[in-house]
Amino acid sequence: MTEHTNLIIVGGGISGASLLYTVAKFTDVDDVTLIEKEREAAAINSHRTNNSQTLHFGDIETNYTLEKAEEVKEGAELLAGYLEGTDTDREMHSKRSKMVLGVGDEEVAKLEQRYREEGFGDLFPKLREIGREEIAALEPKVVEGRDPDTELKALQTPDGYVVDYGAVAKSFVADAREEEGVSVHFGTAVTNVEETRDGFAVETDDGDFAADAVVVAAGSHSLQFAKQMGYGEDMSLLPVAGSFFLATTC
Repeated sequence: MTEHTNLIIVGGGISGASLLYTVAKFTDVDDVTLIEKEREAAAINSHRTNNSQTLHFGDIETNYTLEKAEEVKEGAELLAGYLEGTDTDREMHSKRSKMVLGVGDEEVAKLEQRYREEGFGDLFPKLREIGREEIAALEPKVVEGRDPDTELKALQTPDGYVVDYGAVAKSFVADAREEEGVSVHFGTAVTNVEETRDGFAVETDDGDFAADAVVVAAGSHSLQFAKQMGYGEDMSLLPVAGSFFLATTC
């Protein structure tokens, strides 16, 4: 027998979990179903060992335009508000000072222009310009061994968030499940998604579903599902690698 729901979310990482939470708490959607092939939320990309655990506000990301930073800031503040309200013991996040460093006349001039003329100082009131002495006080290794005649400047803010996105995803799912009409299926792999006359048919290894709408938030697998449905056939994925290290607190 096919189970019907208004919305199916495929993927239980931070994106799928946050969507589940938002729909369950803040919309009038009656029934929403999350389907995740692993046996728990956030087991892959959103696991704490598999990403940088950084919450980007747009304040020190120098590749962001002011318009991009405004968009990113809005979403980051929502998550920060959730963390401050629900994670008072700091089990899912911590706060750190963060900065972007300019070395040499050219980089320093760009930071000054960004802060003073492009509007980043106004958009982020806690962001401030600091010089060599304050940089050394906060991050001595950044200054140590550098030519004292080399110009240094940083944009620094105390609002740096380190986030365990796996833990947050699990928290979102747990909070969402408190609402009526929320169904979560772990250990269930989606094998096919097809558009029908009335919505969408979703096939899994543990039964079939029908839904008015489907959101696929399954990392790199999302493009595979899209291509199966005829979308994004001219697109591909660019793999990006990084090195991450676990450290214990001394």
